[in-house]
Amino acid sequence: FGYTSIESLVKGKFPEVEVSNEGIKVRGTNSFGLSNTALIIIDGVQSDWSALKSLVVTNIKKMEILKGPAAARYGAGGGNGVLYVQTASR
Repeated sequence: FGYTSIESLVKGKFPEVEVSNEGIKVRGTNSFGLSNTALIIIDGVQSDWSALKSLVVTNIKKMEILKGPAAARYGAGGGNGVLYVQTASR
């Protein structure tokens, strides 16, 4: 893919996502009164932005953005969208 960092990979694959120092924000989603950053799931485990940034880009097998009903399975934490990552080691 030619991506050299997680930030460039996320920006390149998902134009609806904003990347900042705090994490990622999925445009069009925002839970009232909660954090406005998306939930990050890596290999089925809730993670954070620093864990995501520590991944090696070439080790990512699958990455997708879940919004709305698809994100609801993750509860209130998924209200701002979910970035789901599956690594090649899984």
